[in-house]
Amino acid sequence: MKTYLIVAHPDDETIFFSSLMQNKKDLQVICVTNGDADGMGEKRSRDFSNACKAQGQKGVMWDFEDIYEKRLDQQSLQKKLKSLPDVGLVYTHGIIGEYGHPHHQDVSYAVHSVFKDKVMSTSYNCYPDESFKLSKQEFELKNEILSTTYLSETVRFSHIIPVTAWEGFTKVSLDEVSAIYAFMTQKASLKKDSLVHYKWLYEHLLHTFGQALPRLF
Repeated sequence: MKTYLIVAHPDDETIFFSSLMQNKKDLQVICVTNGDADGMGEKRSRDFSNACKAQGQKGVMWDFEDIYEKRLDQQSLQKKLKSLPDVGLVYTHGIIGEYGHPHHQDVSYAVHSVFKDKVMSTSYNCYPDESFKLSKQEFELKNEILSTTYLSETVRFSHIIPVTAWEGFTKVSLDEVSAIYAFMTQKASLKKDSLVHYKWLYEHLLHTFGQALPRLF
């Protein structure tokens, strides 16, 4: 059985999952979008390939459109995810999309919907079920990739997304993921008793995600 890492954009694999990238052999790394949000898809594709190689992995990019204001098509995405072979454990984004990126949310929901209890998502703002500390050498490599390969992106988000030596992941039920995603896509209200890992964020979710967020960078 294979371990998969499924992310939304080039650089997500390094920002949130470098501990896995550098330490899990034969990790199946997939970037769902084409990374062309700013018309730099070809460059970002090269950057993704180089970042994966630097961390001992090979990455595959799919061709879902990277348009911030447009949600990823769930039917198409879930169909493609179901075609993946020999799926063991799957790592992906947290359902709130870390800092709120809608594509992170879309990928998280699709992955949880398809693979259910096989999924570990980022513990960004919730308590981790597992955590990894990068060695100093691993942390320096993570920083080097973000400050060279991904410099054009890093300079835009470095003030809001910390580069950490600790990376944590948690197992969230499909019920909780579905309740949050339905609320963030304005399909249902959110009830506090539907939350477990994100219960302490209930008021924050109501205040922040009750409407679509503007693009931060």
